[in-house]
Amino acid sequence: RTLILSLRGLLNVAGLLAIFFFLYAVVGVKLFGKIQYGENVTEQANFDRFTNAVLLLFRMTTGEAWQTIMHDCQVEEPACDKQLATCGQPSWAPVYFVSFMLGSAFVISNLIIAVILEDFLTAQEEEALLLTAPEVSAFLTEWNRYDPAGTGFIETTMLMEFLTKVGLPLGLKPEWGKAQKNEKMERIAWDLKEVEGRVHIRGVLIGCGEGLVDG
Repeated sequence: RTLILSLRGLLNVAGLLAIFFFLYAVVGVKLFGKIQYGENVTEQANFDRFTNAVLLLFRMTTGEAWQTIMHDCQVEEPACDKQLATCGQPSWAPVYFVSFMLGSAFVISNLIIAVILEDFLTAQEEEALLLTAPEVSAFLTEWNRYDPAGTGFIETTMLMEFLTKVGLPLGLKPEWGKAQKNEKMERIAWDLKEVEGRVHIRGVLIGCGEGLVDG
């Protein structure tokens, strides 16, 4: 249900991401549209045209060889010809590529998490759950300590420790015994999906909310 409520917000994020790619593709064509091909800027992957730039930027969001693409865009004489404008931008290339990677990898991912959390609170209100925004904010703050890279995942083996740090009402009370903790963990994790031994923030948060209702 939270995912359904999040669709509108996720569409807004998708629109923002499209604008983000559009702006960087236009600037990329302007700065690097004529540079000499190198190791990773090739006939198949380049900034020669807008569509090529978008595809290359999309490839970079996966983290694949973006540093070497940046180095190719810093090419200088004698590997290029300034008169033919095939040289790169040694000063602007680092600013362009680092800002793009920061924007795509961190800002956009955090926007998506924010949308899901916002709509989780909406779903909470509709179901009359006894949770407040500060409690969910505390959950998110603790999650960031266990997931400093902002991947949205933590190891399943760390889940009980994490929920103990979160405390009540969403998590586990530190003073509880093992049996009482396991009982609530079963309610939280009964429908929790694991991906390669890790669990996602949305599933954990929803499970905690459902565990609160059941408890």
